[in-house]
Amino acid sequence: MRKYLSSLLLLILALSLVACGPGPASKDPDNDQPGDGSTDTPEEVSVEEQTLIDQDGIVIKATRLDSSWLGPELKVYIENNTDKAFTVQTRNSSVNGFMLEPVFSCDVMPGKKATGAITFAADDLEACGIDTITDLEFSFYIFNADSWNVILESDIIHVKTSAANSHKQVYNSAGVILFDTEDITIVYQGMSEDPLGLAANLYIENNSNEGITLEAMNTSVNGFMIEPAFICDVMPGKRALDTLLFYLDELDACGIEKITEIELNFHIINLETWDTIIDTEKIKIEVD
Repeated sequence: MRKYLSSLLLLILALSLVACGPGPASKDPDNDQPGDGSTDTPEEVSVEEQTLIDQDGIVIKATRLDSSWLGPELKVYIENNTDKAFTVQTRNSSVNGFMLEPVFSCDVMPGKKATGAITFAADDLEACGIDTITDLEFSFYIFNADSWNVILESDIIHVKTSAANSHKQVYNSAGVILFDTEDITIVYQGMSEDPLGLAANLYIENNSNEGITLEAMNTSVNGFMIEPAFICDVMPGKRALDTLLFYLDELDACGIEKITEIELNFHIINLETWDTIIDTEKIKIEVD
């Protein structure tokens, strides 16, 4: 759930700026100017200019990896050679194998061009221990700006940086194992405070060949039934850091000042078909 709240906050902040600018006079993507933000890319790396989509009158190119006050951003150049206005967004995004939701939405009118930036929050990268970006993965979701009808859902796109062959990401999976199979691992990594409440931190690893969605079911805190804010998508071969967020007003209503015990079941389904993969047995988390 943390990634959704973080993305919502970032989106609100980003909307106060220019999320997607008009296209350059020339078709040369290099006319896109670097951002002047003060936040550096975790370690200076670069990407080669490359075409990501060239289909049905839609062209999207990655031009470079830049930095902004929010965090690193992949600059993109978009052409709309169709007769309909469309909106371009990203789905199923990851950085160095961690599921991270960027800020990105770009409207392009028929026959026009635009430049935009797929921005990843510096705080999210730091939480995942990412100090050098080696690879970005995401899919494009393109829909009619007026009717919202889907125009194109791309396959997963891979963008490698100049550090792809020289840096290896380290994954911190330390903690209390809540659920562990050959395909899926869930680890409890302690509690943290959130402006909205108290959060149980989870590390989730998906080693299966299908995307999964995790939900919390039948959840209780200190013996009181309280449903947390939690839903987590993890693509095949990826990892995620997320939280079971318990809102302060619900905790206060139950007279809970400190969480000592959490009980729940995880409901795990296929991300695409919604078919149930497994409903775990009751899991108890003892909070120090």
